[in-house]
Amino acid sequence: MIVVPDERLLSTAAVAKALGVTGKTVLRYEAKGWLTPAEVLPSGHRRWRLSEVRAQLNALRERGEQD
Repeated sequence: MIVVPDERLLSTAAVAKALGVTGKTVLRYEAKGWLTPAEVLPSGHRRWRLSEVRAQLNALRERGEQD
């Protein structure tokens, strides 16, 4: 996976908006083990790199695991 060094960490809501889904969908995919956040803050909030999320979703599509 290629990560852009200065890529910003985004909130769950920002990633959901970029993907055209809800925040609950992003968190559900995380709960199923399909997505992994770049960081989980002490508050429990997640931060994501959009490039990593897209790569993880592409890998799911290739394996045919996504609902």
